[in-house]
Amino acid sequence: GDMEEDNLKLVSRRLLEKDEMRELISQTRKTLWDTSRYTEAIEIDA
Repeated sequence: GDMEEDNLKLVSRRLLEKDEMRELISQTRKTLWDTSRYTEAIEIDA
């Protein structure tokens, strides 16, 4: 019935959000990693 359909929508939306979160986290990690490497390079030059 309709309940089942709503549940499926809810589940798929949750999965989508989880994927987006994972993407966001990996992007953030990469940014932090690049930033820290950049900072190290500056410190080495100094």
